[in-house]
Amino acid sequence: MPISIVPAPVIAELQRQFNYEFAAAHAYRALALWCTVRNYIGFAEFFGKQANEEREHAHKLIDHLINRGMDPVLTAVPAPRQEFASLAQVAAHALEMEQANTKG
Repeated sequence: MPISIVPAPVIAELQRQFNYEFAAAHAYRALALWCTVRNYIGFAEFFGKQANEEREHAHKLIDHLINRGMDPVLTAVPAPRQEFASLAQVAAHALEMEQANTKG
């Protein structure tokens, strides 16, 4: 592999971000499953699409690292929240996740 000229702090941030994207995909999949079980099919499809988008983002970052001679390092994906009292709580949690990502 070629030696990268990408600064170490940038590499660390790219590694952190792609792992965050996988965690977000996992969390959105949990929301989709919650909705599916309760027959909120439209919401389940929406959250499923969000999960796929997050996974795509992760793969783009991984490809970027590989193309620059880096070895992407996967970290553990935390278990997502899966218990909600209502669909409103699910929506509020999704909003919180997006707001946390924006602050990131």
